[in-house]
Amino acid sequence: MMTTKSQEQQSNTGSNKKYLWKTHQVPSLWEPVNITDDRNGRLWNLREGGESIPPPRQTYIIRSLKQGSTGATKTWPAAEVLLDYLVRRGGMRDVEDKIPGRGDLENEIELGALDLTLPPGNFSEHPGNQGLGFQNNVQSGYNIVEIGAGTGCLGVGLSMALNRHDNTDDLCGKGKMQSSAKLLCTDIDKATIKNMRFNVSEQPRGNGVSKNVGIEPLGWADDVGGDKFSMAVGRQFQGRGTETMQNSEDPLRLVTHLIGSDVHFGCHTLEPLSSVVSAFKLRNPDVNVVVLIRERNPDAYADVKELASTIIKKVKHGLERDENKKMQSVLNRFTVSVRNVLHDEVMNMKLMEC
Repeated sequence: MMTTKSQEQQSNTGSNKKYLWKTHQVPSLWEPVNITDDRNGRLWNLREGGESIPPPRQTYIIRSLKQGSTGATKTWPAAEVLLDYLVRRGGMRDVEDKIPGRGDLENEIELGALDLTLPPGNFSEHPGNQGLGFQNNVQSGYNIVEIGAGTGCLGVGLSMALNRHDNTDDLCGKGKMQSSAKLLCTDIDKATIKNMRFNVSEQPRGNGVSKNVGIEPLGWADDVGGDKFSMAVGRQFQGRGTETMQNSEDPLRLVTHLIGSDVHFGCHTLEPLSSVVSAFKLRNPDVNVVVLIRERNPDAYADVKELASTIIKKVKHGLERDENKKMQSVLNRFTVSVRNVLHDEVMNMKLMEC
């Protein structure tokens, strides 16, 4: 069952001629455990008789356009799947911890299928899920850039899931907000950006979304949006993590994760998508890139492999021109992993990480 439950709201208002609204569930960090596992710091609650029960699920509403660009007219299913993977399946962990072997610049790593049909508690039992599994202890200092954010559904849900209240006993969320993640959601179409800003600004003030999620336009190219986008990254993430604008030459080095869902459409996006990912990696070798792609053609697996190979070639070419030996040493073992994703409801998905 998908973690994001959508339900279209019907009304006869004039605005409903232009928009659709859907209610989504935030993936819970809670996992049913026995009281003896409390030493692990997991959230739990007990009914009378010792039965564990989950805390109430949070929800949020996302507006989409009935007409317009692809990104604004719907929330694509891959966004919901990626949200679940990042929040409940260990997807936020460093990519190097999730890839069991490291290759060289000539080869992408092909791993076993990522099985998301298993519940989070049994997730790591599948051979393809080694190094992953349920992760309830959220780290602080996540600085996340999302490319092709569309309606903003993934960014809003991720902000709500990762930014918890400091009183973990308060399962209704009435404690003080603890900010563990900040996001910068991007897209290029003006109507999409406008609708995404609306979706962020209209979230209830108490969940911290409008404070923790920024919106910026970004075209996919080697310059990663140029100086204007770099300044926006600096404003969003300054003072967080181990580096600040005072001691970092490039604001992109503040970013911990670059994510995207359903952002690749074969030959149409091969060049721009590989350019922005490789350029981001060359400017910030430590960034974790996590992209979930739903293939329209089940036989087009080579299409995603071509994307991975193109990213590797561009990183290699960038290293040949770069005299920064520290960056070269970090990226000398650079690889891109591509794997099938098994899911109960969404078919033909590939996960690309580097």
